[in-house]
Amino acid sequence: MDPDLGSEQVKGTTVTLGVPAIILNNMQASMAVWEYYDSMTYRSRSGRGVAFTATARILDGRQATYTGQAPIVAACSCRGPDVNNALLQTADVLKPTFMAPVPPSGLQGAKTVKVIAILEAFTLVSGTSMAIPHVAGVAALIKQRNLKWKPSAIISAMMTTADVVDQFGNPILAEEANQLTSANPFDYGAGSINPFHALDPGLVFIAQFRHYIQFLCVVPGVDDESVRRAIGVGCPTKRKERCSDLNTPSVTISNLIGSRTMTRIVTNVAEFEKYHVAVTEPEGVKIKVTPQMFNISANATRHLKLMIEATELTNAYNIGELLLRGSKKHVIRVPIAVYVNSVLGS
Repeated sequence: MDPDLGSEQVKGTTVTLGVPAIILNNMQASMAVWEYYDSMTYRSRSGRGVAFTATARILDGRQATYTGQAPIVAACSCRGPDVNNALLQTADVLKPTFMAPVPPSGLQGAKTVKVIAILEAFTLVSGTSMAIPHVAGVAALIKQRNLKWKPSAIISAMMTTADVVDQFGNPILAEEANQLTSANPFDYGAGSINPFHALDPGLVFIAQFRHYIQFLCVVPGVDDESVRRAIGVGCPTKRKERCSDLNTPSVTISNLIGSRTMTRIVTNVAEFEKYHVAVTEPEGVKIKVTPQMFNISANATRHLKLMIEATELTNAYNIGELLLRGSKKHVIRVPIAVYVNSVLGS
């Protein structure tokens, strides 16, 4: 930075450069570089530079420290449940999927970084959408290690290994109405993405293209023609009964009347392992999972049958989870959200 610009430190700016460079944004640092440059430059009597002996090296730089509570769901972050259409009918899908890092925010919403655009084709700003490149980067890492994995397996790995507690082991909080409250899956989805654990999820939930077609064909308010226009393929003759039948690493029932049975299929992407199943039941719901313990070989699949029965009218979403603990330290967490409309029926 030219020292002639003055001694005022430049703050809150983003400058995109066309070549690799380092910007010194205060007078003291700039003058130190200039003085070193002059001392290491040998000149002829005419003042022409004849030798330059300066050296430089890149050190580790600043080390990140985490002294505050994090992560916290930003006030501007979108919340669930997923509303499917203008009639406010909800599909049996957990949204958001998971949470990823964005710049710090105050209780009034996300902090906006002032941008200075200097002849560049793009600029950088902060906000909720900055979570997207974090997720894309983690997905790329997973894909690099597992070249044959399908998108559903990659998403599953990020979801089932996500964190639901902060660095102190306390539940993740969310900004809401100018205060911090306990967060739930409609705030953070499956949790805060954990790249390290996502590389070794143990089990994954895989869905094929045909399964997503079947899902679309039972979404409230979506007809066969809409599906055909969107993806070029019509609905199959044999269909799934409900959206909740899609093999996702979450269980959401937006309208439970009486009881419902569904199946989740897990695929082992690690070595042979023994798993124990545990369930935290949402309020007003009884859940039975079979089997409660199983062995699974590498690349093998196992079917988990979930029987969900309404025991109390809640007229609200209540949260639980399905936890699979492996003998080789793999932990697969599946969030459960159920809205009980009636304890009658079957």
